[in-house]
Amino acid sequence: MNITKKNQEDAAYIFGKNLEVDKLYMNSKGEFFTQEHLAKASGKKVQLITFERPAEKATEYTGNDLPTLEEMKAKGEELPKFLDAMVKADLTKIADSLELKLEGKPTNAVIIEQIVKVVNEAE
Repeated sequence: MNITKKNQEDAAYIFGKNLEVDKLYMNSKGEFFTQEHLAKASGKKVQLITFERPAEKATEYTGNDLPTLEEMKAKGEELPKFLDAMVKADLTKIADSLELKLEGKPTNAVIIEQIVKVVNEAE
């Protein structure tokens, strides 16, 4: 199955809008899915498309070292990165208060998952 320029553009758009997604499955109709079984269920042939994100040049912010929005704009950083940094800082504070041991640089989704797991176990 050939990937057209339009397919590449569509995939790039999806990757750009969904920062947690690093692979897509395209069926023979040119439809995209994040899960292989869904793509196979909707078309005979499936093409895997992966995306390796460039290393983040944005600074990792935690706790009280969060800059203001104006400071972020002055550094050329975008609003979604600013909001993501704010959310990550809050999630990290919650995880710390629950004494969670987070390894590496977990995504916000991973931190939320760990928090929910601990809260559910406590109930």
